Amino acid sequence: MNTGPDQDNPEWTDDEVARSLSFPDLDPRLQDRLSNSRAASRQETSRTRISVRLSKDVLDFFRASGKGWQIRMDKVLRDYVKSQG
Repeated sequence: MNTGPDQDNPEWTDDEVARSLSFPDLDPRLQDRLSNSRAASRQETSRTRISVRLSKDVLDFFRASGKGWQIRMDKVLRDYVKSQG
């Protein structure tokens, strides 16, 4: 059994650690790719289809973030609900 350093996954240098980002700080599009959040979200909770009127700037903001924008909007709303206690 080899207990030496893993050549395929070496330890990070101090500079690499300093430049690293936590998952929530990553671009939402990259988060989606890494976590496959669309599939995970479907498994976590059911959703209800509704019709709602939103301000154009709000809708444009979320749509501009790319694929998965409705999931991100749902997360923002869910976080708000949780913050209201």
